[in-house]
Amino acid sequence: LLRYDGYYVLADWAEIPNLGSRANKHWQYLAERYLFGVKQAEPPPATPGERRWFLAYAPLAFAYRMFVLFGIAIFVAQQYFFVGVVLALWGMIASLGVPIYKGIAAVLNGPQYAARSLRVRTVLLATIGIVVLLLFIVPLPRHTHAEGVVWLPEQALLRAGGSGFITEVSARSFDPIAPGQLVLQSHDPALNSGIAAQRAKLEEAKARYDAAWGVQPAQAGQLEEDMRREQAALDRLLDEAAQLSLRASAGGTLLIEKPQDMPGRFVKKGEVLGYVVGEYTPLVRVVVSQSQVDLVRAATRGVEIRMPQDIATVHAAQLVREVPKAGKELPSPALGQAGGGVIAMDPRNDKGTTALESVFEFELQLPRDVPADFIGSRVHVRFAHPSEPVGVRIWQSIRRLFLSQFHV
Repeated sequence: LLRYDGYYVLADWAEIPNLGSRANKHWQYLAERYLFGVKQAEPPPATPGERRWFLAYAPLAFAYRMFVLFGIAIFVAQQYFFVGVVLALWGMIASLGVPIYKGIAAVLNGPQYAARSLRVRTVLLATIGIVVLLLFIVPLPRHTHAEGVVWLPEQALLRAGGSGFITEVSARSFDPIAPGQLVLQSHDPALNSGIAAQRAKLEEAKARYDAAWGVQPAQAGQLEEDMRREQAALDRLLDEAAQLSLRASAGGTLLIEKPQDMPGRFVKKGEVLGYVVGEYTPLVRVVVSQSQVDLVRAATRGVEIRMPQDIATVHAAQLVREVPKAGKELPSPALGQAGGGVIAMDPRNDKGTTALESVFEFELQLPRDVPADFIGSRVHVRFAHPSEPVGVRIWQSIRRLFLSQFHV
């Protein structure tokens, strides 16, 4: 598309010599014949197949040229800001300004247009007016798309109180559950050994205290302090053992994924093993990039959510909270590329929850009729914003680019 070696390979493969110049002449003929009404205009010689190539090649080559030019300008500007800006301005003038000026001059002064000067001027003014109208006047709908995960408040989450192997599951999914009811039991052999060893230490401390009480009263005070310290250590271990009995902190309907496969599974402390739904309204924890956060934060007029399992159904949501600062930790691995999401992940992190760049997190409130089996699943979120003309969006995008890349 830039007429390097690949251009000539493409032209030879398509068997169309001078593909670029002939495509431009074909588009010039179309403008003369159908836009300005020059009926005597003759089409450049070409086969029907070549004309299809001309229609596609010219606009694609122009778009690709602009993409490469501004990509190079941005790359250079990151190292030499002034040089990059000059390169971008030169590219705009050479690729847009000069061709437009020459085209308008050729149309206004061309002898083939003399008999149709009124139509030519009308078409030019109408074209300029339409471009200005579409770019800067006509507002178009604007949305921000993001992904999130359906979540529940902390009180509705069933988190493992300690690390260990699950030995018993006392309830099944969709069973009614009461606050304080036992859901599953875990076992930690190392913790049990630690408790036994600590009991022995406590008994030894008690024996020393009893032996010194009647013989060395001064030393007995220190031994009593040692005994209390060993008792406190035992109490802490017993509390950890009690945390291996996972109980519901709220009432509702229990939701556990594959409870029949849980016995024998090792879980880490703090790992989410299930949910209690019904008493609390589901939330959506959605993450947006730094380029989107200002628009979502200041100009959100509505939020819609679609579940991947039922993409045709739209659920209305309400923006309720924003996490105060940016971070790289994702709410769920499902939002990262490794989990099927769109967020690039940090390759140095093997947990799949650390993003490559900082993101902002928002919480959305869902209606209560959201099915319980959607908890923990990834969802598609659309933030609705006030309509804006395309030109305003282009300016905002350029401004964000300068702020993010050049800090100016």
